[in-house]
Amino acid sequence: MKGFKKAIALLTMVVLMASFGYAQTSPKFGYIDSNEILSLMPETDSLQNELKAYADYLDQQMSTMAMEFQTKVTDYQENFNTMSDLEIETPRNDAGNGLLLLGDGKGAFNPVPGHTSGFFARKDAKKIGMLKNNGHGIIVVANNDDTVQFFKVK
Repeated sequence: MKGFKKAIALLTMVVLMASFGYAQTSPKFGYIDSNEILSLMPETDSLQNELKAYADYLDQQMSTMAMEFQTKVTDYQENFNTMSDLEIETPRNDAGNGLLLLGDGKGAFNPVPGHTSGFFARKDAKKIGMLKNNGHGIIVVANNDDTVQFFKVK
């Protein structure tokens, strides 16, 4: 029994000394310089150039949109007194620039984007019609307070 008590006391002393020694050591931290690691990668320069080009593109788009917005604000302010109540209260209810839909003869339609079809009616279209001229179709777009647009059907 005395041997058992001695063993417990010795084990307790070892544990206390080990924990005391552990408490005295300071924690170690490592630091990583991520910029250094990135600069060593061969793809970094090309990605930086791509990001710069994309940022420039977005800046140009934002500038264009800001100019269009300012033009619309100015137009609204200049024409505010001549607008009817309906025009002031009703927001624009169109959102497209024209979309060509080609029928398959079975009741289904396939959309053809403007950059493919050449049909781009960005103005304030009020009426669209189709004319025939020497067997060729012509799409006529009547725009509100603007010019009439003609698109040849190929």
